Amino acid sequence: MVTRITDIDPESLRTGESDLVVGFATRNELQAVVSALLRSAAHEILYRNPRLDADHLGTADAIRGMERMLTENRSASLRTLVDSSQSLVASGHRLVETLRRFMPQVECRIRRPGLVDGPPAYLVVDQVAYLLLPDPDRHGGTAGFSAPGTAARLRDLFEQEWELGQPDPEMRPLAI
Repeated sequence: MVTRITDIDPESLRTGESDLVVGFATRNELQAVVSALLRSAAHEILYRNPRLDADHLGTADAIRGMERMLTENRSASLRTLVDSSQSLVASGHRLVETLRRFMPQVECRIRRPGLVDGPPAYLVVDQVAYLLLPDPDRHGGTAGFSAPGTAARLRDLFEQEWELGQPDPEMRPLAI
């Protein structure tokens, strides 16, 4: 059963603890769910989307969640797998600076299209939670905060594409 994010307090959701499958339909709802997932992330974040999207990972709350995880746990990792990060890099968004600052804990790759069949956009957190966007150009989807089976399937797809991907040249740390 899917519970609408508007029917609960997103602050009550914890990765690995909340059994709810949460539905969302608007940009604000999507961002509330991403923030809740990243707020309690402890070990690993996997992000797959056609583009590196500031609506997903670029909010102040999402960035704080990533920074907290990467700072508190030096073995934590964040990996992104996208078709292109060019537009976000060109915009100078704070997310790009954050991701570059935490390299090598953060790795970004460009995927090779058409080699792995799976959903176009998703997020996997700590191998137990997920967010799934059936259409990456829309804000609607679902998230499970304690769904290790679904998270494992998405993680397996991510790993297949990760192995075939190439390092993202746009996301290299800038030389000082």
